[in-house]
Amino acid sequence: MGNDDIVQRLIDGHSLYSYMIPDDCLPTNRPLHSEGFYLPHIIITGEVLWGMSRAAHLIHDPGSIETGIGYFCYTNHPGGLFLSYNPGLDRVTFMSIKRYKVHTFIVKDNWELIWDSERDEKDQNGSLDHWIKQGLRFKIAMLDDEDIWNIHPVDLPMFHTGEGTFNIKTELFDYAGILRDPQAMDGLTAERKDFFNKKPDSNADSALSGTCSPFRAFYNLFDNGEYYNFYDIPRGTTQRYKRLKVFCEKN
Repeated sequence: MGNDDIVQRLIDGHSLYSYMIPDDCLPTNRPLHSEGFYLPHIIITGEVLWGMSRAAHLIHDPGSIETGIGYFCYTNHPGGLFLSYNPGLDRVTFMSIKRYKVHTFIVKDNWELIWDSERDEKDQNGSLDHWIKQGLRFKIAMLDDEDIWNIHPVDLPMFHTGEGTFNIKTELFDYAGILRDPQAMDGLTAERKDFFNKKPDSNADSALSGTCSPFRAFYNLFDNGEYYNFYDIPRGTTQRYKRLKVFCEKN
């Protein structure tokens, strides 16, 4: 499956998973094993996707008493990298994808499109109540005015029974702000090309860490084309999305 196909499938509501076999030349990757992450938080800048696991991963090195909470992010960026992010410390750690013997994306068609801002209302059921009362999970794909697709799980869907309208609140999720800046990311991977192209010989030379300002992803989206994000709240401002797609899990 090509990158273009994966990106379009994600915009169409497919789920994203990362399947890996870590290289057991590194001691922390032993014994040889396979592993995988579900990546529900996704942003797409052009043809580059950044798929992030939930911030529910306990960071812990065997033998240490130090712990933290973080998540992992996998991408089709040509720089050959992946990263972890600790939102509590604003700490990002970049690693070469060559840490893995195998890395591949899996997409699954397990969500149903139930509302699309580009569809005529007569061609769709605008009443989210039909799906809400079935106890289903929701997610959204929203194209903002920076031409970034923002795909996130829904925390709270709300249908206004008297007005026949709805608004949807997404989960609050912090991610590394550099992911929204293609030029900065391209500059980083070009500057550290030797690092990302090299298969690490040890854990000591396998990570590139630093601090990174977070982007606080939260959206309250309305079916009239308006929304506000986390940064609009103190400003009292609203924005308009270019497109909104609402999905529920297939029953």
